[in-house]
Amino acid sequence: MTKQIRFDDDYIYLIDESGGERRQSLLWYDRLRRATSEERAQYTLSAVGIHWRNLDEDISFESFSYDDAEPTPLQRFFLTHKEINIAEFAKRAGINAALLRNYINGFKKPSRRREREIMAQVGALGQEFVAAAHERVPSKYRPTSESVHTALPFAASDAVEVYGKAARAVEASAVAVLIAAALRRKGMTQKELAARAGIAPSRVSAFVAARALPTLPVAGTLCRILGIPPAAMLGLHDSEAGASE
Repeated sequence: MTKQIRFDDDYIYLIDESGGERRQSLLWYDRLRRATSEERAQYTLSAVGIHWRNLDEDISFESFSYDDAEPTPLQRFFLTHKEINIAEFAKRAGINAALLRNYINGFKKPSRRREREIMAQVGALGQEFVAAAHERVPSKYRPTSESVHTALPFAASDAVEVYGKAARAVEASAVAVLIAAALRRKGMTQKELAARAGIAPSRVSAFVAARALPTLPVAGTLCRILGIPPAAMLGLHDSEAGASE
């Protein structure tokens, strides 16, 4: 069966000859995620998968059907933040470093309680970053509490509030409601939002249809354009709190 692939900013898609499409997050394939379009285009197909010789990367066709093709919130955080020292973080969280790596790479699945404990430590770490930043910056240059609230979830610790307080995944349906409601209030079309955010209209359509969640940087951009409080986008309070004008 003839197969083709395509990419967007966040995913690799596998398309069969009937037009059926499946996807995987590029967070699983760091070399592909960082590669140029030209480098991504230099691949060969075999009976079992896709091979990028110059990138030394392989993806099996079978992996597109795995239950965990999409990273969990825990995995997404650590795969996104490669700067975090896993061994030191594991020591802080009181768990085995090899076990944490297995959680991140999908070789083992943490219990819900263990996942909440780990993400609570992520939140605590982020709060320490913010406290340290305030201590070191002269008061006249310190951001207001409102601007910290706006920037924090998408800067110093992308998961401080969403994971530290709730340790739960954001529902695509809840994000869809927020974006759709804000578009109505602003009198803005999906195409206009896409142009202002610098993303493809199809991505905005996917967000509004609850087929996908925006990445954290994109979510931050959408919040600024639409006036949505980041806490609402991250699922910390009901969508009724909604967007501000």
